[in-house]
Amino acid sequence: MSQPARTAPSVRLPHHARPGSPRPPRRLRAALALAAVLALGAGPAQALDYVWLGQVDTLWFSNNTSVGGVIRSNWQPSAPFNDASTTITVDGLAGRGNRVQVSYMSYLSPSPFCSGSFLCGSVGPRMGSLTLAAGTTAVVGGSSAFGDAWQYANAAARMEWIGAEMGGAGVVHNAGTLRLSSLGNRAMVGVYGTVTLQGSGQTVLDNGFAEGTAEAGQSSRQFFYGGNGGWGDVLVVAAEHTLRGRGSLGVANGNLAVDNHGLIQAESGGQLVLVGLQGISPPRTHSIVNTGTLQATGGARLTVQGTVDNRGGQMVAQAGSVVELVAGVTGGTLRTVDSGVLRVTGGTSVVSIAGARLDGLLEVPQGKWLGLGPGFVNDGTLRLSGTAPGISSSVGATVHVMEDMRIDGSGRIVMAGAGEPPARFTGYSGLIGRAPVLTFGSGQTLSGSALLGGASTSQRTLAFVNEGRIQVEDGQTLQITAATLPGRSDSVGFLNQGQMQVQAGGTLQSLASSLGNDTAGRLVVERGGMLTGTLVQLDGHVTVDGSAQSVQLKGGLLDGTGTITSLSQTGGVFAPGHSPGTVTIEGSYTLNGGDLVLEVDGPDAAQADHLVIGGGLNLYNGRIVVDLSDYRGGAALSFADLLSVGGVLRTQHPTLGTRSSLVVTGLAPGREASLAWTNGQLGLTVAAAPVPEPATWALWAAGLLGLGRLATRRGRR
Repeated sequence: MSQPARTAPSVRLPHHARPGSPRPPRRLRAALALAAVLALGAGPAQALDYVWLGQVDTLWFSNNTSVGGVIRSNWQPSAPFNDASTTITVDGLAGRGNRVQVSYMSYLSPSPFCSGSFLCGSVGPRMGSLTLAAGTTAVVGGSSAFGDAWQYANAAARMEWIGAEMGGAGVVHNAGTLRLSSLGNRAMVGVYGTVTLQGSGQTVLDNGFAEGTAEAGQSSRQFFYGGNGGWGDVLVVAAEHTLRGRGSLGVANGNLAVDNHGLIQAESGGQLVLVGLQGISPPRTHSIVNTGTLQATGGARLTVQGTVDNRGGQMVAQAGSVVELVAGVTGGTLRTVDSGVLRVTGGTSVVSIAGARLDGLLEVPQGKWLGLGPGFVNDGTLRLSGTAPGISSSVGATVHVMEDMRIDGSGRIVMAGAGEPPARFTGYSGLIGRAPVLTFGSGQTLSGSALLGGASTSQRTLAFVNEGRIQVEDGQTLQITAATLPGRSDSVGFLNQGQMQVQAGGTLQSLASSLGNDTAGRLVVERGGMLTGTLVQLDGHVTVDGSAQSVQLKGGLLDGTGTITSLSQTGGVFAPGHSPGTVTIEGSYTLNGGDLVLEVDGPDAAQADHLVIGGGLNLYNGRIVVDLSDYRGGAALSFADLLSVGGVLRTQHPTLGTRSSLVVTGLAPGREASLAWTNGQLGLTVAAAPVPEPATWALWAAGLLGLGRLATRRGRR
């Protein structure tokens, strides 16, 4: 059969070889001449399928060599034609070599015409379709460590794939192994348009050095890049395919979008970088799409520099490995196994996460920013503290919120530890026209030193609702400087509807009256713990066994055996002690509504509640209730100091004339009680009631008979 006429195909020249450029050096001209010769010996300009025979050696550019007087070929029908229409097959049939290697064509030294770009001296095969059958291997570059031929990449080794947008098929079917390996300069694959990498095989980026060596961590020498400069170039990893190793998808200027439906894995103690697109062109919203798995294993780092649409996918850090987030993630699952870590490392920019579920450990080191969006579920640990390799700062980690959202799930939020700069929760009002509200869901536990509500104690840019559990532990300080919650007339910006606990040695600071305890809220300040600033108790239950600075009691129950600097009560119940016990108010106490309840359980001082007030006492409204319900003794008892006032005692409002009432409840039958103020002390006396005289009994009996008749007449109507 006659062969089609050969034509001279165009050769893609590097920039320095284009018309009008200065004349290149002699060695560079020799390399370009060799490229032209190989291109002229390539197949016809029309579409053909080229099959690797592997009869000579492993090098892609070798063909038609005399071996023992016999002409042998590596290609059928001839050396491939470098064009979008080219289809390459390495079929792995018996009797054929199963490995083909793309190596450099000629060493190109740096020159004024080529001073660093990875395009320098680029002459490599390009194709519209590539098929690697099971058991076959294609190597771009090579290394002595892998034993890949004598001719490994001292200069750039390259392969280029052409998508349908540029006339190619845009399909690489890999059921074998495709390896990018560079001991020398670079090994790279260019993607033009959209190219799908499919098949049950593996694509490996690796320079061949042993794990743990300095060279093994090099990731900049083997990479994929977008040939059109980043606009419209997409590498698609199909569902059944695995791309793994140490290298880069995209280069520093962000020129390749990645869609992963299979497995992309950093491994062998090195780093795999997903650069993605730095400028994202519509209609694409993310530079990386993941419906499969992005994973780091074996002590490796997976560095994700582009934004990820992770809906339907997962990002996983296996034991001893790290997934670094530089941009942002939407949806899907963020997971760690054992000692694996997900880490926010995004420069000075905010790394945004929305609609994702955390199942494991996500670290935000000191000085880094995490932006949280709606739909974030924390079933793991969000840690905002500490340093990381290459990351240090004197400023705490920051979580930034731009719209109303809640954190659901059953996880933990761990803020800074003792001695570290406090972590911060801040907000931005420009998106929704007011300070956003962040809600900690009922399954969340927050602990550590933090500033909630702004970047400093003078800023109030975020409001909070707590439905979960907040713990302030020994040596930790939690500062609340929240913006006022929308729709409120008071200044409450942090509303506790869950559990809050200040342990011994811990400090909870409420600035600008921003802490409120509401219905179902439980706040406990343990002995040795401190609550400074103002607490507005709207409802719920607050216990102060340590110290509190200023309390506004409007509803609910306030009890404990600690110290309060000042107390203003307009509602609710203030019950000093734990039945019994003593509370000290160092300053003033104003009762203008609600109940002050003092319980007496027995005749000893230790069996009664006591309230000691160092300043003044203002009794303008409400009730002072002495409760004897649990006292069953028959003996007389007397207390001179159930309530002691060191300052001025006012028993009536100076302008309204209203006053608090004194009430005794739970008095046993046959006993009587009296309450009296003496020298700033409220005393109680309980004794047996006097026995009535016979005449008195007669009057009582007549009164009871009259009441009985009245009831009978009402019953007949």
